[in-house]
Amino acid sequence: MQYKILASDYDNTLMPFGEAKPRPAVVKAVKKLQAAGGKFVLSTGRSYPGIRDKNQLGGIRYDYAITCNGACVVDRQGNVIAEHPLTSEEMYVLVDFCEDYNYPLQFNFRDAYYAYCEYEYLHTGYQMMNSPGLDCVDGEEQDRHLVDMPHAAFAAMPPQEVERFHEKYGYLGLHWMQVGAQNADGYCYYDIVRGGMDKGVGLADLCAQMGLTLADAVAVGDSANDVGMLKVAGLSACMANGTPDAKAAADRIIGDVREDGVAALIEELWFDGPRAEPSGKAFAAMPPQEVERFHEKYGYLGLHWMQVGAQNADGYCYYDIVRGGMDKGVGLADLCAQMGLTLADAVAVGDSANDVGMLKVAGLSACMANGTPDAKAAADRIIGDVREDGVAALIEELWFDGPRAEPSGKDLGSAWGNIESAGGSL
Repeated sequence: MQYKILASDYDNTLMPFGEAKPRPAVVKAVKKLQAAGGKFVLSTGRSYPGIRDKNQLGGIRYDYAITCNGACVVDRQGNVIAEHPLTSEEMYVLVDFCEDYNYPLQFNFRDAYYAYCEYEYLHTGYQMMNSPGLDCVDGEEQDRHLVDMPHAAFAAMPPQEVERFHEKYGYLGLHWMQVGAQNADGYCYYDIVRGGMDKGVGLADLCAQMGLTLADAVAVGDSANDVGMLKVAGLSACMANGTPDAKAAADRIIGDVREDGVAALIEELWFDGPRAEPSGKAFAAMPPQEVERFHEKYGYLGLHWMQVGAQNADGYCYYDIVRGGMDKGVGLADLCAQMGLTLADAVAVGDSANDVGMLKVAGLSACMANGTPDAKAAADRIIGDVREDGVAALIEELWFDGPRAEPSGKDLGSAWGNIESAGGSL
């Protein structure tokens, strides 16, 4: 076997941001890789406290983790095997700057994220993200560093303030990496590590500790903070949903995170499966105002953009994109024609905006009780919630003369949280 380890980024590589854990196909592939003797390395901007919950990886147990964008490498028990912590001067300068202007600042220590400035802002932001492992503790007494130094910092401020920091403290050479898009309040989030630190440094440290070379490593990522490891690994791959700089740094492009791209790569490299390739489907991630800008420039094409899920904490939304006039109703009509049937022969069931087309054209259509208002309006009737097996009840009624499928009337809340809040669905 040519490659010994797979180093994978976490958010939007191993699993879509905002989902509770990696998808089953990815979990299965990683476990299969490990059973065959390969080592799985989680490579992330998070610190160890943000990844130590075994449940958040869906049963995956990483062998090692490159944390804090390369500044700290740990084994699966959290023991540090390589580290590059911030110096006292670097830390104090960050505190002074953020305190002077009331900008949120946290430090990433071995045991937790400590908010040294503006705890409430950071804590509230994490609660809104609802991403497993992400939260901070109130560190405004500013004494945690007396035990040991942090490996990284995390700050929120307008971009021009970062320029002002560099004008005053550029001699320190701190590495600021923007995380996500600019928020509505004008702030951007930044990971901050020592100069020269990136995931490539962490991967090199790990390989040295394991008695391997970088040629033995495969690296997979999707964004700017992955570029370092994508450039140095023996083989590197960027997700189809990746940023332009990550794609440029990688040797090749693989499938989207929502298409289990990492699983396909493992099957190819470790088990002689088919070559992992992008599906060619159009996905995009960007702030909503950028979609408006696209339509202003290219609206004549009539492309159909469908938002999938709610807006992320980084300000981005996900979109499925198809040709104008395309929807599930067109697909259902095509299928019926191929089968020698009519649309009157079809029953359609859905729950959200991208189901409306087929709900309108089917002979009988039903919307789940947990569905969105537009889906309910398009359907002939409403059936039970997805958590009450509404589809099973409908099948029993229509095909086996069972009782009429009806909603129970119970208020179960949203079935999918942030997905339904945007009126979209996968």
